[in-house]
Amino acid sequence: ENRRGEYRPDEKPAGMGDGERAAVFETYAPLQLFARQALEKGEWETVGNLMDENHKMVSAMGVSSPGIEKAVAVCKSFGALGAKLSGAGGPGGVVIALAKKERVPAIQDALGEVGFETYPFRLASKGAHVK
Repeated sequence: ENRRGEYRPDEKPAGMGDGERAAVFETYAPLQLFARQALEKGEWETVGNLMDENHKMVSAMGVSSPGIEKAVAVCKSFGALGAKLSGAGGPGGVVIALAKKERVPAIQDALGEVGFETYPFRLASKGAHVK
């Protein structure tokens, strides 16, 4: 959906011009650096706050949808440290949430009760690598 409430896969986010998108992404770049530093230090609350901030930014670009906003709100209201859309957004979007282990069941149950599917995962200390 765009700011006018219409989903148009062929339209750039919310009809923004190149200059508007560039301004958003210029602000977005430092978040990536801060998030990486917080991840490396295990500062999960900071990571969650940065996820929330990123979600606000991409929502302002018009790439979210009512379903994504609902899922983010449910995650946050049931204890997620942060939640944001992932991927291109739109009506079939994906939300990723960061939560402490003990909050995961409540978040999953709450999402399931309102019709969302969940796929829990854990962060690994090392990514994929070749030996």
